Amino acid sequence: MAATSAEALKLITDEFGDDVVIVSTKQVDNGVEVIFASAQAVASLDLSPDGSVPKAKLTTRKRPSDPAHKEPRPQGVELDNREAAQPDMTEALAREVAQLKNLVQQQFSQISWQNWATGDPLRGKIWQDLQDLGFSPLVARTLVDGIPEGLDHVKASAWVIEAIASKLTALQPDIEMIQKGGVYAVVGPTGSGKTTTIAKIAARCLALKDRASVALITTDTYRICAIDQLRTYAKVIGVPVHVALNAGELESHLKTLSKKHLVLIDTMGLSPRDVQITEQIGLLDRHDIQKLLVMNVSSQPRALSEVADRFRGNGFYGAVLTKLDECSYIAGSIDLALRENLNLMYMSTGQRVPEDLYLADAHFLVQRAMRRQYEQAYARTEEEVQWLRYGVANQVVNDDIRRT
Repeated sequence: MAATSAEALKLITDEFGDDVVIVSTKQVDNGVEVIFASAQAVASLDLSPDGSVPKAKLTTRKRPSDPAHKEPRPQGVELDNREAAQPDMTEALAREVAQLKNLVQQQFSQISWQNWATGDPLRGKIWQDLQDLGFSPLVARTLVDGIPEGLDHVKASAWVIEAIASKLTALQPDIEMIQKGGVYAVVGPTGSGKTTTIAKIAARCLALKDRASVALITTDTYRICAIDQLRTYAKVIGVPVHVALNAGELESHLKTLSKKHLVLIDTMGLSPRDVQITEQIGLLDRHDIQKLLVMNVSSQPRALSEVADRFRGNGFYGAVLTKLDECSYIAGSIDLALRENLNLMYMSTGQRVPEDLYLADAHFLVQRAMRRQYEQAYARTEEEVQWLRYGVANQVVNDDIRRT
């Protein structure tokens, strides 16, 4: 502190030199309080991307003292314990700089959002529609960016539907798997419908091939009555079932059934977080068994992404959508297929074997995914829509800042 700001500034420069930064000044009862820090300490601050404030040690530089000339110290000036307080001052300054950085980022985000909202409201509206239906921001942005210029809302929406359907159709193989033949393992979490799906595919194959050309293997010794369930289905359609209790038995069955046209393997239904998944998927990949991912369309989109990540291994041959009769919102499964380049092979709409299994129809699925279901509880106000778009714009700006 000093009696006046001029006296305080002179005292600081005499004691520490000109290489200082004044942080703040405040009038107090005894005069003026000045908070300062060395410029070197301010320059050395390293703010982390998340805005946290690191600990910084203040370093000072004193001028060489001249015993022959020493300015008298003004009355009322207190300089005791200043160096001990300087680290706290530096941290306060760092917090202020971090706040300023966040403010600048928010301003850039707001400008980006305003440019998008006012400059191209059509794309903004369609992006919002895709988000409401359950598509991820990544897929929604990709689709919106591809919309040709000059379209109205109706034509732009039709273009998006056709773009999704064309992508899904391009991923589908020319030959159905039951015609191609081979060894396929049906994988997915508990309750996704793997066992019923295997029975439906096997029964569908029997419409083209004789019973001797199809065989079933189950490795699901984990779930109660899982083997009995598959045996019941197999008895109805008239194909044999082989039980593999371990890796050795699976290998033995694969050799015995090597002449079969189609071999379908029922696997254990495990939680995506179960550590046994790594062992199970590794066993299938070592034997070059192609994997069919069974996706319950009623699952949350992020849960489906986690399932795909955990069961992927060396990759999927294709996917089967199940429980379409139980869910109105299926955009999450379509979104995953687009992101993962998944071949959607079949879709299941009920429990009947084999009547409720169909070849996946891309246009049908997209039309179903784009069907809006208005529910008041999930309706967003205009202000909430702005928050949502503002958040995406903020993320884009933050990504740009990190890249630079």
